[in-house]
This record gives sequence, C-alpha cells and structure tokens, in this order.
Amino acid sequence: MSYEQLEVVLGFHDGCPANWNTFICFDICSAWQIINPEDEDNSLGEVENANNAQVTRQPTTAASMSLAPSLPQATRQSTTSLLEGFQVGETGFMEQRLLRHQIVGTHAMIGKMWMEEPTIKPPRTLLADSVGVGKTAQVMACITFIQQVYLIKRALKKENANLRCPPIIEHAEYFMCGDGSEDSKTMSNLAHLIIFPLFLIIQWMAKLHYFFHKGGINIFMLPNTTEAVKVFFHNRESA
Repeated sequence: MSYEQLEVVLGFHDGCPANWNTFICFDICSAWQIINPEDEDNSLGEVENANNAQVTRQPTTAASMSLAPSLPQATRQSTTSLLEGFQVGETGFMEQRLLRHQIVGTHAMIGKMWMEEPTIKPPRTLLADSVGVGKTAQVMACITFIQQVYLIKRALKKENANLRCPPIIEHAEYFMCGDGSEDSKTMSNLAHLIIFPLFLIIQWMAKLHYFFHKGGINIFMLPNTTEAVKVFFHNRESA
C-alpha cells in the first residue's frame, strides 16, 4: 500500500495519530513544560509519592514534571500562542508525522491485534527494528490507535452514528482475543504497561510528552520497591 492508503486505513490524518502533537518545537521539549498562568494556583502544594519523593501536584495529569524542568512562567497571551503552535505550527515548529517504515510497522502490529474470528490465544508481536529507526514512535502510535478505537466504540454505544472505526479493523470485532461472546467484543479501558531500565525513565517520560497532546494521557510511574508498589495501588495520591 502507498503511504496515503496507510493513512486512510489507520485513520492517521497526514500520518499523525489523533492524540499526537501535530507539530514539534525546535527549542521546547514539549507543551507539557509550559506553565499556564491560570494553572498556577492549582499546581501549588506538594504530595508525597510512593518513593517518598516530593513532586508537584499536576492539575491535568498524573505525570511528574520534576523529570523535565518547566519553562519560565509566560503571560497568558504568549502561553496560548506556544500551545497553539504544537497544533497549527508557527515559526520554530516542525510537522510531526510517521515515516513510511514506521507507519508500515504500525499497520502490521495493529493488524495482529484485532481479529475477525474469536480465539483464546492472544497474539504476540515483537518489534525488532534497529536502534534509531523509530520503535518508540511505532509503539506510541499503537497506543494512540487503541485509545482512539476505545473512544469511538464508547461513542457508538451512545448511538453516535457520525463515527466509525478505522477501516483496518472495520470487520474485526475481537481485540487481542475473545471467546465469541458479546462481552468479548468490548474494549476495556485499561492501562498500558511500559517496562524499561530505571536509568531510561527521564528519556521515556520526555518521549511520552514529545508525542502526546498535553494532558492527552495520564502517566503513572510505578515505584521499584515491593512496599512502595503496595502503597502505589492503594493510595490515589501516590502516583
């Protein structure tokens, strides 16, 4: 298939998944680092996370911005202009879109996730591209696609006839597996687990902020001790 055909079947307008920043900035890591003046009061105060580290409470997401230094507070006008730049593009911004081999890889992985026939054995996928060719981008695109389909299916249950699933899964009703029942056709709103070495946590957090709209996803960092994990899953403030 051509690049344009892949865009259509995946529902990625101009090669950019729905929940991604349409543009990226040369000088700013991400829109997540921009402090909105109206959020200043909401971001005051600190909570203690599961690792007993002080982090700033985030008004719209669970991501700790201590991993990436915030920009100096901007005026309301300049902040709005900067945030709009990630969506419409301005001087100093560059369009973000998947490269051809990345959209091909994303298409291949998604094609294995949804099935037309039920099965009790979920599919498995190994993405083994070389270093530096965009494995992270393909994984982020897959996560966005799953999120997009979940929201579409939820809207369809409310009889929103103006929406439809991307063509690649138009006739595939079962996600990952299914026993043939109606319940097995329902997508659950579950978290995605990303596992990586501890020394890469700053890099991965930056990548999540780089790709996704500000506040478009909730990011939770699982602690690395047994006791802290217990607190993490029982204390809402620990994330």
